[in-house]
Amino acid sequence: MKKRRSIQIKFNFDDTWIIFNPQYSGLVRINYSTRLWKLIISGLRKGTTEIPSLVKAQLLDDAFALASEGSLDYSIPMTLALYLKNEEEYTPWFVALKHLSNLAEVLINYPEWQIFQQYMTGIMSDITPKLQIKNRHRKVEKEIQGQLRKILMGWSCMNGLPDGCDKWTLQQFLKWKDDPSYFLKSIVPTELKSIIYCTGAKLYDDEVVEYMYSFSKTHMFTSGESLRLLRGVTCTSKIMSFMEILNEIFDTNNPEFSFLRLREFVLSLKQSPLNSLLSYRYIKYHWKTLYEQFHESNGIMSAIIEGTTYVLRTKEHYYEVLTIRKSVPESDYNTLVSIDHAIDRIIDNINWDTRNLHKFRKWLKFYNSTPI
Repeated sequence: MKKRRSIQIKFNFDDTWIIFNPQYSGLVRINYSTRLWKLIISGLRKGTTEIPSLVKAQLLDDAFALASEGSLDYSIPMTLALYLKNEEEYTPWFVALKHLSNLAEVLINYPEWQIFQQYMTGIMSDITPKLQIKNRHRKVEKEIQGQLRKILMGWSCMNGLPDGCDKWTLQQFLKWKDDPSYFLKSIVPTELKSIIYCTGAKLYDDEVVEYMYSFSKTHMFTSGESLRLLRGVTCTSKIMSFMEILNEIFDTNNPEFSFLRLREFVLSLKQSPLNSLLSYRYIKYHWKTLYEQFHESNGIMSAIIEGTTYVLRTKEHYYEVLTIRKSVPESDYNTLVSIDHAIDRIIDNINWDTRNLHKFRKWLKFYNSTPI
């Protein structure tokens, strides 16, 4: 690995800000002095139009990435992202939500999670009606706007933000629940159906989740619709129902067993950190049997590893996965590569927690007590 080079540029200024590497003209990270970051943040929060959308996305990406590696205090990207409540372009939102989603996965088991939800509500509550995608090609514009709407609504619904997860989403789910053929007759955008299913599975009881799962196996739906419904089931917060479904999904003796459904199910676990962790424990305790069943099935072991290990972030997890790796023969290259990637992610997660978690939680407490 090549050693990273850095260049420092000094200049005199009073209240003037300057941005380097505009429009990503070079593949470099740009850090600024704390004073210059604050001037840039001030300009953005005042609603200046002097900074193009791509440059704003670059500022967000650089600030969060630099904070993640310990080169910048998290107060900078978190304060910078507050300007998004007035942002009407899709690119900065897309970049910001990528980083904020990573932080959400870390915080969900800590007391500061509610503060983080309040922070996100503050910047997201009015965004949907304000989005304006400017593109001469109307088909492309519609597709991009639809994908952004999917990300925004999905984030809001999965993380308990009622203002972003609007009543329409729940109304659509209830209409489907009353008439499972509803989506076949309606004009609900395809990109929103997964969110609707996911929201229903998360908010309703075991009976509804089991109802959804049973319908995902019927032939009244197209293959794509059945898989969307199955992916929605992984969002459930009902542990007993989830574990029953998990056991059935992995049961190769079940006449309805399907490699495709198994693969889609485990890859969809990224929607729910809790269910991903529950699935990891299941995989850990049944590893020998599962490996014997699936190691010759193209891509299944890689999907299982990817879907169940991305949330792991302790030394205990590291040693557990290392032990699993030792049980895999050297001839099984694909599984070993997948496990090695999982180990690298766990190490990255451990290092992030060691470097940033305490400071980030401290900033959230400050945000909760002090208007910014």
